[in-house]
Amino acid sequence: MYEEGHGVVQNPYWAATLYSRACNSDDPGGCGKLGAAYAEGLGVNQDFSRAKELYSKACDGGDYDGCSNLDDVLRKEHEDEQ
Repeated sequence: MYEEGHGVVQNPYWAATLYSRACNSDDPGGCGKLGAAYAEGLGVNQDFSRAKELYSKACDGGDYDGCSNLDDVLRKEHEDEQ
């Protein structure tokens, strides 16, 4: 809700804080959402390495979006290397 401002004032920083709490409680979806925040720099400083770590944790926990996003990041890294 805070990420997109549904029913509350939009606050990406607070959304990232809540995603972090969820991830720290072993919620794969929270890790995936936090990874996306780091990838986009929404509510946190942009950090692709951290995003990749969080996507990996999300994927390991069974979060499909985390796996998909991890794949996207790895493909982009591979393309940038060539």
